[in-house]
Amino acid sequence: MTKTIGIHSFRRGTGKTFFTGNLGLLLAQEGWRVAIVDTDFQAPDLHTLFDIPLTEITTTLNDYLDGNSPLASAIYEVTHRVSALKGKLYLLPASTDHNAITKILRQGYAVEKLGETFRQLSKTYALDAILMDTSAGLTEESLRSLALADSVAIVMLPDQQHFQGTAVMADLAHQLRVPSISLVVNQVPEVYNPAQVKLEIETKYENPVLAVLPFVEECRADEQFFVLKYPTHPLTVSLMQIVLGLLK
Repeated sequence: MTKTIGIHSFRRGTGKTFFTGNLGLLLAQEGWRVAIVDTDFQAPDLHTLFDIPLTEITTTLNDYLDGNSPLASAIYEVTHRVSALKGKLYLLPASTDHNAITKILRQGYAVEKLGETFRQLSKTYALDAILMDTSAGLTEESLRSLALADSVAIVMLPDQQHFQGTAVMADLAHQLRVPSISLVVNQVPEVYNPAQVKLEIETKYENPVLAVLPFVEECRADEQFFVLKYPTHPLTVSLMQIVLGLLK
């Protein structure tokens, strides 16, 4: 049975797209068949992680949701772009066209069709997992995406705005009856004790913290395929722990 996992955050700039792409790589590296879906219709950029030129993206998730194209034409297999993958990795990008972005933000889309998207993906490509990079914040699009997930990881930064906003997001996810909700705390300063941060946040939110991650300079210098380039890096080890936690 395909596991659908949403990666979300209260605000932009938390690293959720980096996490989504690299979690997908880890799963494919282990032999899983994985699709990564960009439901961040406001600012889609998952394709950049796989160095796909926009000229090669002729059809997107927006086109399928609008009824302008079949789903198969918007699926891009990216396995061949990455070495050392035992499984399969597919990308379903969102449109970067300004008109398409404006249209979907104004008019929305049928949540039933997004659900059908996941069902078709799962059946056609015999997927083990679908990872969603959601739209940050309390948008209608992000809430629709979260409602379709089996498991949601909310990525947060250690500041007051994120503490307050993440509390709201976690509560809404519970109201949407997401079966499993967990937190990832990113870019934690070295002066903080990770174990103490984990304990305090789990106590405050009553949700498990899968990882407390420090700021990692390499993420900015080389965001592509981090887990493959740095297989023994502590961040890669932590990302694998996050994967295992989300798949429970």
